Amino acid sequence: MRKWLNLDSEEWAGILRSGFGASLIDVAEGAETSRVTIFRAGPFRIAYPEFPVGATQYPRSLTNAIVRAARDHCVDMLRFHSCGSVQAESHVTALDLGTHVIPDVQAWDVSGIEKARRSRNRANRTPLAIERAVAHDAPEMYALYLQTLSRRGGSKRYTLPYFRALAGANSSLIARLDGRVCGFVSFAYQGLRACYLHGAHDASTRRYYASDLLFYEMISMAKAHGAKVFDFLPSPPDQPSLAHYKSAWGAVAGPFVVSDIDVRPLRAGFFRAAKRMAALLASAR
Repeated sequence: MRKWLNLDSEEWAGILRSGFGASLIDVAEGAETSRVTIFRAGPFRIAYPEFPVGATQYPRSLTNAIVRAARDHCVDMLRFHSCGSVQAESHVTALDLGTHVIPDVQAWDVSGIEKARRSRNRANRTPLAIERAVAHDAPEMYALYLQTLSRRGGSKRYTLPYFRALAGANSSLIARLDGRVCGFVSFAYQGLRACYLHGAHDASTRRYYASDLLFYEMISMAKAHGAKVFDFLPSPPDQPSLAHYKSAWGAVAGPFVVSDIDVRPLRAGFFRAAKRMAALLASAR
């Protein structure tokens, strides 16, 4: 059976290149290494080490090496994700977005978690078929992603080519009803850490509990895969119901700190101003 997607792999690097036109650089400082993904945002270049999940921590020496490499590649701003604020020679602006994690997936017991127990029972009588996604499922997955954005609000960050590459990389499960996709989840691994990446469902089929069945299958697979931790990653701060939903699966709150370093301060300031203006225009529509 083909392995699930590894976020440290060349396959993931290829998804980022084909899905966003991103470029990637490898940085080493002594025994420490980092893979930095550089995205274009209009005229700006924004870079993320270990996109999208970051690392538990970044040693100061490695952070400084990443800043130097970013400067050499004309990056305007670096954004680190870790369990605490990074330390560097440069000024760091940090914010804890928070995440929800199942700290020991191997001890995750369905019988002791009401939502998981109900989902296991529903799985035995549902009309939905839970399947591994393939590339030709991507248009329906992308349509559900856009539908969710329209329903909940938010910026469109992901592209159809990205979803096509993701679906073809053994990283997603779909729920199918009468031949059409009515829900999906995407996830991947970083060592012994399983990470939830995306999910959406068709609101008109909510009575079939597609999301619950998909989450149940996803976490069960992470356990079978040998994962130690399941990380749901941050929820938008204006959508507390998502955090409550993750808690219902046995997850507990944990740190997820975003640390920004302005590599080229003037251009980074222009980038933030452009983002604020875009958000104001979007809210006025």
